[in-house]
Amino acid sequence: MRRARSIERERRIAAERILKLRGAARVKIEVLHFPHDPKNSRDVDDKHAEKLTALLKAGNEQDISQFRSRVPAIIDQHQLEDAIAVSGISAERLLDPHDCPELDFPAGFQLECLHGQHRIKAAANIHPGSRWVVDLYLADLNDDLKTALIEEYSFEKQPDDGEIYCKIREYQISRNLYFENRWWARLYAISEHKARNLKQILRYREFMHAFDLQLDIPALKWGMRLSTSHKIFATKCYEENLCHLRYIEEVWNEILPDAQARQKLNRADVKALELTAPGACKADREQLYGQLRGGKIFSAFNEQEREDIWAKVLSISSDRLIPSFYSYFEDMNYFQGPVKCIKSLIELSPRDSVSSALLRAFRDGNRRVNQYVVQESESRFVLRPGDVSDGEDFALRQIWIIAMRYSEAKLEWKPSKATLCEIAAHAYRLGFKSTPILNLIQGSADRQIAHKALLEARRPDRFKYDSAAFEDYIKQMVRFFSTAEALTEEE
Repeated sequence: MRRARSIERERRIAAERILKLRGAARVKIEVLHFPHDPKNSRDVDDKHAEKLTALLKAGNEQDISQFRSRVPAIIDQHQLEDAIAVSGISAERLLDPHDCPELDFPAGFQLECLHGQHRIKAAANIHPGSRWVVDLYLADLNDDLKTALIEEYSFEKQPDDGEIYCKIREYQISRNLYFENRWWARLYAISEHKARNLKQILRYREFMHAFDLQLDIPALKWGMRLSTSHKIFATKCYEENLCHLRYIEEVWNEILPDAQARQKLNRADVKALELTAPGACKADREQLYGQLRGGKIFSAFNEQEREDIWAKVLSISSDRLIPSFYSYFEDMNYFQGPVKCIKSLIELSPRDSVSSALLRAFRDGNRRVNQYVVQESESRFVLRPGDVSDGEDFALRQIWIIAMRYSEAKLEWKPSKATLCEIAAHAYRLGFKSTPILNLIQGSADRQIAHKALLEARRPDRFKYDSAAFEDYIKQMVRFFSTAEALTEEE
């Protein structure tokens, strides 16, 4: 039944295409216009345009107007009739497949194109006054045909992961199964791996809603990476990842509180701001403000609006970097090291997340009533007053910070046994207790040294320790070792 409905819809689109097509003509590039539509149009990717420019330079002038590079455009019937009259041609010539006449328009006229802006920009870079072959459709074409024409992207740049995500989600939300399936087919043709990863995101509703931020702020979609999104779920750090994604939303909503304003952001705006801190860094501040004053970023806003946005950017970046989906996926690479360390401290069941397993280890550990432990230096731990929730919150934050401190930002990095033993010792002092933590502590170098020292100080063939207290003696010596302060360079 679905297959039959899909075939029928394709038939209707094909019939509408024949009905609304008024032919093809060679139109001056300066007339072609690509209106900004956050949901349907692409921001110009300068690198892709430069690549196409280089390809055109390598060819000849005839390459610019090849049939295969046609751009679809829409026009009112009376505007088309006026242009035909001005150009001194007939409407029949536009429909002749063996003819492609020149079509001229009045000064200042803009012909709305549905896709092809990268090719047009590349051609304009080489031959500003040249013409391009345009397929002309009446502006009253139905939505299905218009959508199909917009999404053809013939000879265009392959859609980005974020663009694919947004298209599929938009059609899911509007219950447009036909166009949703078209995008799924396109994604599978690009990469089955990416298609599986997207389906995984959609199964986890909280992550789906978090990534739906791209629908509210389309400019963020350029940082989406379906190729590596499986790492999110492989870490089992669901709470931490969701917190990070919600943080991205909070920052950009604070920069642009108005929903319509967020739709006006473009790729250049996000790319310029991500991973900068103009509120704290003079170099970032001077560089970005120069771009803002020159209209290179936030170009869709007027001067006063740009100044208002800038004030918010400075305020929010006074103590942090501005995040984006690009920075999030970059952080995922760094995050792998700390995750390896933390997972070595806990027992993960299939239903556990890393956070829930850590909390269980903390609740099973050495929790104190109305107090929690804070690490002030490498060897100094102190007690602070606080309730149970404070203790859990600070314990989780600190163990992640400790894991980050010991990790290296290399994908292939694996923690050594000595590293894990040190982290386990810190975890135990913070109040965590689990079988892996105890096993690591048992095998730590400090513990082995303490054990050996006790036996060497009092030879076993002549002395004996209280067997019930011997383990406490070892722990006490290990605690003494941990009080040693690292020397500074001056010392």
